[in-house]
Amino acid sequence: MSRSGFTVFHLLLLIVLSGAAWLFWEVPALLPVRLIADLLYDSGKALAVVVSGGRIDSVSAGLESGFTIVVSGGAEGLTVVAGYAGAMVLGFLLLLTSVIFRFDKIVTMLLGAGLVVLSLVFASVGVAMVYAVIFGIALFLIGFLLPGIVNDLALKLFGMLGIFYVFFDIRGDLIAPSGRISDATRMAGYLFGTPLLWTVLWGAAGLILFLITIRLVTGRAPSRRGGRYSRRDY
Repeated sequence: MSRSGFTVFHLLLLIVLSGAAWLFWEVPALLPVRLIADLLYDSGKALAVVVSGGRIDSVSAGLESGFTIVVSGGAEGLTVVAGYAGAMVLGFLLLLTSVIFRFDKIVTMLLGAGLVVLSLVFASVGVAMVYAVIFGIALFLIGFLLPGIVNDLALKLFGMLGIFYVFFDIRGDLIAPSGRISDATRMAGYLFGTPLLWTVLWGAAGLILFLITIRLVTGRAPSRRGGRYSRRDY
């Protein structure tokens, strides 16, 4: 696989995996994937709350809810958009790492270690916390032991889930009502427009970031080995 390698095969595979994740998002077996996606989302929201004078009250992990950060205070106008924005930016960085830089294995290990620390320090004791710790350790071992191609695919998938997190958040409003209000719905009530409008806007922003990533890759390709990047560093 080339370092510039965001091939048609990669794109189709990510579309299939992301689509399957969307369809089966609430299935307990997908909790590990949801934990990482929620971690990207909640990181942006937590940062916005702290920066705007609020505080983080608790962090929990549930088999159905994934990671959940309970906050109080802060500027609601900022925090209402910070979740999607944080997930999008962090997802973009993960995707960029997987297609341009050579740190796939290190980043995967850091994600795993971060998940373990958050689970042990903040999450309430229970099956979900144990599940999260086990997955964090597994993710660390994937980065440490498995070939770079596996880490590359994992980061690509996590990056896509972060960039297009809005579609997973709005899913509950569309086909699986859970009582949780999506941020797109909150934006429509707090700012303007409708949930569909905000979903389209955030989805368009995610698509732009994705296309920027592809452009960065194709723009770098001619300068090294005739457009091919070696992955022998794995």
